[in-house]
Amino acid sequence: MTGPGQRPLCRRHSLPSGDPIGNDCKQFFRKLKRSWDTRQKGPEEKTGKRHRYHWPRESGRVDTYCLRRWRTGERRSSSSAPDAARRASPASTTWHHQTPTGADGPPENRALGQSVPCGATIPGDAIKRRDTTSCPAPAVPALTGQHTASIPNPTDGSTAYWTRTGSNDSRHGPALHEATTSPMTFPPCRAGHEQESFRSGEYGRHCGPEDIRPCRSKCHRRRAKWQCFRLGFLNMHGARREQKWGELYNALRDEEFSLYAVAETHLRDLEEPPIQPDWHWTGQNRSGQSRKGGGVGVLWRHDLHWQRLDGECRDHLWVTGNVLGVNTAVCVVYLSVQGLHEGNVKLIGCVREDARRLQADNELIAIGDFNGHLSEPDGHLDANGKLLLQLAEDLHFVIMNLEPRWEGQFTWCARGSATNIDYALISLRLQAMLQRCGVDEEGKYSLGSDHNRLRLDFGHSCHKGKLISRRRKIKRYLPHHSIEAVVEDFEACAEMHEATTYDEYMLALRRVVERHMVPDRRSTRALKSSWWDSDVEQAWKRRREANREHRRMVRSSDTEACAATWQRYLELKHEVQALVQAKIAEYNKKLFQSLREEGKNAAQKFWQYVQTLDRRQQNSPQLRDADTNQPVAHVRQHLTQYISGLFGSMGNDGDRDASAAAALHPALGERQEEAEPRWAQAYDGELVSVVCRACGGADETIAHIVTECPQLSPSSSNTDLAAALGFVDTGDVVDYAAVRRSKIRLEQWRKITLQGLREGS
Repeated sequence: MTGPGQRPLCRRHSLPSGDPIGNDCKQFFRKLKRSWDTRQKGPEEKTGKRHRYHWPRESGRVDTYCLRRWRTGERRSSSSAPDAARRASPASTTWHHQTPTGADGPPENRALGQSVPCGATIPGDAIKRRDTTSCPAPAVPALTGQHTASIPNPTDGSTAYWTRTGSNDSRHGPALHEATTSPMTFPPCRAGHEQESFRSGEYGRHCGPEDIRPCRSKCHRRRAKWQCFRLGFLNMHGARREQKWGELYNALRDEEFSLYAVAETHLRDLEEPPIQPDWHWTGQNRSGQSRKGGGVGVLWRHDLHWQRLDGECRDHLWVTGNVLGVNTAVCVVYLSVQGLHEGNVKLIGCVREDARRLQADNELIAIGDFNGHLSEPDGHLDANGKLLLQLAEDLHFVIMNLEPRWEGQFTWCARGSATNIDYALISLRLQAMLQRCGVDEEGKYSLGSDHNRLRLDFGHSCHKGKLISRRRKIKRYLPHHSIEAVVEDFEACAEMHEATTYDEYMLALRRVVERHMVPDRRSTRALKSSWWDSDVEQAWKRRREANREHRRMVRSSDTEACAATWQRYLELKHEVQALVQAKIAEYNKKLFQSLREEGKNAAQKFWQYVQTLDRRQQNSPQLRDADTNQPVAHVRQHLTQYISGLFGSMGNDGDRDASAAAALHPALGERQEEAEPRWAQAYDGELVSVVCRACGGADETIAHIVTECPQLSPSSSNTDLAAALGFVDTGDVVDYAAVRRSKIRLEQWRKITLQGLREGS
């Protein structure tokens, strides 16, 4: 048998594994290595590539054994003959006798040839010195198929512990004759072989690999999964172009943001950006009477649940939700530059009041463009910086830009200078969850803005639950060519003829429509403008690289190189602007030429093109209270009060209140006057070298034809309208029915423009 500190025995032999007995030893111990508990490793038990594993003990002490290699040259089952001879040679392996002291020894002194019982315990306190009396090496027993082997015991009656020394390769650890002072218990046997039965000699059964019971922990540790919530902020410095929002969505997808706040969108009133299906948007825009710029908003993933809190202030926005199980309120702030200090003081006071109201149930985050300078990063403290410090002190915020783990420094780089004006403030509990924070000083995700993107990564580990795959619900729509089939099926539907109420009638119609709806497989990506080509794309990329190069030079001390890169950026910027204007003019010229060549279908093609300019569905006007100018929450109650004010509670009594009659409609009228069609905004500055055929005094653009031309109005005759639109130049017979339809559409489009309908002109 082996002594403490030696390698365990194989399942069939009492000799240490590594002697030329075969591959059973290696396979057996490899099985033990995989099955026994290896999860309770101490920090000092891992050295290099050698891992030590705990073996079970009856006592409280634990011994360790290196299971990386069992013996030099035993890595493969097919070893060469010289190696096998060297391993079997007595000259290379010497057995030494050790005598224990201070221990009771094994249960009994075994006579020569007695077997080692399965599950037996070897006591500790073995002497770590080798005895001067050397015993002969034990003979290698024959394979009998049983868990027994013969080992000679010393003749003096003491308990024998055998250690083995030999020519060990330095790659496989220390010498194998090291001993420990802890008792070792081998794994018990599933076949029911108790120690008492082995003591009495009843050990005839075979203990195979299936009888080995691996020692495991009482409970299995659940695998942990890392969860991350990524929050970002960017001052977009104007976001009225659809292309810029497309770049933003690409950046959100690349960096896997959960929530993203933006400032300075330059959106006005009820305008909204293009929203992709994977994201939700809420924004706070400035009104038409306020100063230019401004506008804040928040984007979050569609699978997250965040809610906007209504407020009257135009330059900050609160949203509430959940950050890794913690209720959190996020505030997006935009402070104006110096010169408007009173408005900034009022804004910070409003943020402070909202935060104190939300602190009871939520952790807080305030992030945005404070346009302030602090003494530590910038070297001076201004008025907005004082407001920022006061806000952090009152609400116990941590300014993450001042923390040592903040990556980067400058949040604004332009015109050869760099500074820090965008800040992130979080509460103490969220600071403990923060894993990474910093600013994108390279400007890779700045989208052409002079501000750099801020990023906060919150994370913690959690137990991995059951994986449930959820398939995204496919949207369905009714194709245009299926409308006639829907009408025919609805006329023949029995449920429609049996319907007695309006709800039953609409239910029958809805079921017929659903049968003809098809899955929407169309791409949700925003289409590029028709004038966009490879030349514009290459020029835009050159301008972007010049901007990034200038940002890198700002952080260097070379002022001349910084000024040169800034001048290069301005040149490329002007080049892109001129190229875009030329491409738009060229495209519009080709478009009108193609419309005139359509002949009879020219009017239809013209209005189809006008409709494509506004792909997004127009928002229905909100019903607002005439006194408070706030959206009406209870529409039915408001309409009831309005009708009662007009006609009285018992009907029309002829006594109408003129002020009450105008209470409902002024808000809607103002909304229609403020709402400018998107196509009119997009084509306001187009340069087209085509003179209008109707008036001859202006360039022919869509906005001019629909809203500005004095010769085109609903009162114009069909012949004049056809001549003005150029439908008669082709020589074909004019289809006055198509011209009439164009005339009706012209009247409808004029009603929703700022100029309105010029009746009687």
